[in-house]
Amino acid sequence: MWQHFISPAAEQDIIDILCWSELIFGEKGKKPRHIILYRKMDKKELEIARFLHDSMDLVRHLPEIYLH
Repeated sequence: MWQHFISPAAEQDIIDILCWSELIFGEKGKKPRHIILYRKMDKKELEIARFLHDSMDLVRHLPEIYLH
């Protein structure tokens, strides 16, 4: 079984996505168009870094550590 860790930025992304979607589209919403940025930390751990809309510039929003 994989363990996962959600970064503070990813947690805020989820909150922002849900709030914006409900404000714009109501409770029914639309089908999400988001990309999950994650990396494998070791054999059984994943770090979820961000949830980004598919129209966003991924490189610009990558966590600094992902660029190395």
